Amino acid sequence: VCNWEDRVDCPPYYSDDSDGVEAQVVVEEQIDNVVIVEVDEDYEEEEGVLDVNDLFDFGSTDNHQQQQEQEEEQSTTTTTSTTTTTTTTTAATNNPSNTNINPYNDALLTVCADKPAGLHPLPTTMCKEYVSCVNGEVASTQQCADFLIFDSAIQGCNWENLVECNDTGLPPPSTGTESGGGGGGNLDPTFYPTMTPTAEDKDNTSPPATTGQQQPPSPSSPSTPNIIEEQATTKVYDWLEVRKQELNDEVFQSITKDGVNYRSYWFQYNDFIKALKVANGGRRGSITGDPKHSFYLGNLGYEWEYGVINIAAFLAHAMTSSIKYDACDEFHMDQNTDVDAVKTPSDEFYAISNSCGQYGFNYVDYHCEEDEKHMECAVDKNMNLQATTSQIYPSAPPPLSCRPRSVSESYTGYWDVGTGKEMVVFPYENSFGRTDTEGCCYWGRGAIHTRGICNIGKLNYYLGKKAADDGRKSRYPTTDFCAFPEAICAAPESKEMRWLTSMFEWTERVQSFDDLKGFNYLDELRKFVD
Repeated sequence: VCNWEDRVDCPPYYSDDSDGVEAQVVVEEQIDNVVIVEVDEDYEEEEGVLDVNDLFDFGSTDNHQQQQEQEEEQSTTTTTSTTTTTTTTTAATNNPSNTNINPYNDALLTVCADKPAGLHPLPTTMCKEYVSCVNGEVASTQQCADFLIFDSAIQGCNWENLVECNDTGLPPPSTGTESGGGGGGNLDPTFYPTMTPTAEDKDNTSPPATTGQQQPPSPSSPSTPNIIEEQATTKVYDWLEVRKQELNDEVFQSITKDGVNYRSYWFQYNDFIKALKVANGGRRGSITGDPKHSFYLGNLGYEWEYGVINIAAFLAHAMTSSIKYDACDEFHMDQNTDVDAVKTPSDEFYAISNSCGQYGFNYVDYHCEEDEKHMECAVDKNMNLQATTSQIYPSAPPPLSCRPRSVSESYTGYWDVGTGKEMVVFPYENSFGRTDTEGCCYWGRGAIHTRGICNIGKLNYYLGKKAADDGRKSRYPTTDFCAFPEAICAAPESKEMRWLTSMFEWTERVQSFDDLKGFNYLDELRKFVD
């Protein structure tokens, strides 16, 4: 486990062939706060010993040999101290073949060999240093400031107590019982002995500012991270990143009306990954503060496959709802709903009132359960909106829209694809029977087309202005999704919103589903994967 440097006796680095020989460095006397120390006569310094500083020497043997010569000439050294101590160190036996071994150099040669492009911790440095990999080679090396180590999750330096360094190139710490200092006893194997250093431990726990280096989050009141969960999510992100090209070619693809595939403009891999990390929450926790709303990527390390399948189910739904059509907004799908107006089977008539609901649904009737009624959007009959996206092909119907009734327009007609015109000769019903668009502004939006006054109301209650007004955690504190639901597709934050709002709905309605009769979504997900 990690501890303060002044509380740890860190042995020097040894090669695999070295045998250990103990030696005692004994304090002889203390004069005016200067301690005179003498090396035990039975100890002989060997050429095979690598000092800790050698790990940062980039293979320079001249400095090391010079240091050895200077040490051989001196029989005593002086150090500044305030107390009398005895220290035990270990030295390797003489092995000339190991004189030039430098694990740091070896790590630099191989660290990027099997790594994707990006930043990765450098083995043997306990994550204090990291490298930039490009085409399987090291492009540059960087070092974190004091108290910081490299965090793969944020691709930068972070507080030591918030990072699990699992790519050190060194053996993992023992998980058995250990004798602890200050009283001893058996210690449970933990990742962090102390999450937050106290004033008694260090007077100043703030790391110095560094230039050209990503700074970590504020250290004030850090919460204990779920380390095992972090391992699962990291595996999920790695799995996705390795298959990025495949996902772009097969998942984030839209199709024209003529059957031609192309890379989706509205739904892209990079935006998806960024939103997924927000939706999962990681160390920060759920986006709303409720664990229920954390997009599930696996809890235990071996559960990462469950997380991948949860993503697959979500993306499958998104592909059929929006990605396939490259449309953030719901669009006209339900056709020829007013049988009295259909003349021939080849006619394609779309009710303008489809914005109120399609396939027999009426979106203003999408109410919440009684105990969640207060989350609903109040229907605004004066709202006047038009969708940002729609299908694009010759004579395609216009985007969905809503507007209040007026004296000049007491009913709505239909769109005739054959003529490419809106026909308002008589009231044309949608499949629910609506012949107007008053208050019909709650059509589907986002990756899985969140729709209805309840679901859009929950977005506002948990993620939008309502949450902020109530003093609760809010991702979009100035966005009123009830007053302007089109923000999902039209706001400056739309790249994130179109994914994140759908991921929220997934956690709210799908991931947390339990019919209390034996069907639980997550349980069934695990059974399916197993």
